[in-house]
Amino acid sequence: MDPNAFFWQIQEGNLPQPAAAQTLGMTILHVDSERGVLEAEFDGKPEFTNPAGNIQGGFLSAMLDDTMGPALASQLAEGEFAPTLNLNVQFFSPAKPGRLRGVGKVEKRGAGICYLSGELFQGDKVVAKARQQLLFASYSKRRLQAGTPYCAYAAATKLLSQAWLGRCGVHIESVLHAYTVLLAAQKEEAKRIQVARS
Repeated sequence: MDPNAFFWQIQEGNLPQPAAAQTLGMTILHVDSERGVLEAEFDGKPEFTNPAGNIQGGFLSAMLDDTMGPALASQLAEGEFAPTLNLNVQFFSPAKPGRLRGVGKVEKRGAGICYLSGELFQGDKVVAKARQQLLFASYSKRRLQAGTPYCAYAAATKLLSQAWLGRCGVHIESVLHAYTVLLAAQKEEAKRIQVARS
């Protein structure tokens, strides 16, 4: 647990809750950063319903995403970032407007990819389950030197973190560029690791 990481800065009230979490009415109920487990509650608003009166699946997926991602974020250090590679959701029961509870878990942290799982409940009923893969790379300060992909990675993660927090003055073009640099640096590191293992 790094108290300077953006997740813990939000929990301490030093940074605002992300706009997406606010929209979903998210409240974190419990965090166990050592185990990588997070429990959160969401507000299934009437505005989220489909013509049948059930919470639309995209909102349920967003709730699962906002349950699993923070479970990993609670373990990250300052400046680290893990963008989503894929998100697979299975729906089991319709959800009506009201409170929903999500449980996210870090299943495995590899050298470059993290594997997460999540469950969403309404009452004692399982509404949906999900699995998620995220890109991750952790570079030591020794490798963060000007002109290297790792320096670019550090700058990109900082900019993306600011954009994620909804800070003013961050333009979408800069975010897209930073995201491209981030992915390129991570792919290079993945190749380096593969070559080293071969």
